[in-house]
Amino acid sequence: MSVEMIGQTLTHRYRLESVLGQGGMGVVYAAADLNLGRDVAVKTIREDFLAHREIVANFVSEAKIIAQLSNNPHILTMYDLCSTDAGDPFIVFERLRGRTLKALTRDKLLPSRSWVIEVGIQIALALVDVHAKGVVHRDLKPGNIFVVETRAIPLLTKLIDFGISQSPQYMTTTNRYAEMSGTPAYLSPEVAAGQYSTSASDIYSFGVTLYELATGVHPYPRDSVAGAVVAAQTSTAPEGPLVQSRFPNTFNKLLSDMMEKDYRCRPSADDCTLRLRQANRELDESKGHA
Repeated sequence: MSVEMIGQTLTHRYRLESVLGQGGMGVVYAAADLNLGRDVAVKTIREDFLAHREIVANFVSEAKIIAQLSNNPHILTMYDLCSTDAGDPFIVFERLRGRTLKALTRDKLLPSRSWVIEVGIQIALALVDVHAKGVVHRDLKPGNIFVVETRAIPLLTKLIDFGISQSPQYMTTTNRYAEMSGTPAYLSPEVAAGQYSTSASDIYSFGVTLYELATGVHPYPRDSVAGAVVAAQTSTAPEGPLVQSRFPNTFNKLLSDMMEKDYRCRPSADDCTLRLRQANRELDESKGHA
């Protein structure tokens, strides 16, 4: 399926309207659900990969993983897993309007401290459910955190793209083969060294993401991908930018703990939630005394 599919209707129900995005193996379309009269997003496998059984199996696994998590308001909601008349699978999601954190940070303006902490709380709440189900996201980064444009809620973020996630219930050859997959700048030291991803690996990537959101700089800036990976394994994240940003000490200490080199020393998603909420209270108190 490709751009040529625009205008076609899948299973006599989902009319493809435009391309929202393309990845290495998939295409996401803006679509209309003709039965319910609502906007949706449809994810398909690129036509040149449909013959690869492992990729198709991994695609189906992605749908089943997200289906376990769709009750969480901070995780992308999946509506259905369907097949075309030719038997090719596709996934139907809610259609999000807004921008990813990556797109927002291109504005070069640092968000408020309370906004950063609230984003952190919401993503931590997503990870609580993800990790409780035994799932590892494996590609947590600003590009996979979506800030939803909505009038009903002041701030709503959702964790998206579970394409290389792992679940003990839906483990495929493709998942194992892709163990080293992910975005190099956000890989934990153990994954960069070739070890298996765990929930603690997600926490490290989450810590790097929050650090970057809070300060506007990556904790391990390097000119090359290889340099960034080596720095993550050997360097200590700089504290200067965090101190200058005047975040509560609870927040600063949490980020330091999340980016611990030893994965066994990192906090859980539950602990991150509690400490981020504490940082939020401390921030409110400091504003009251200002």
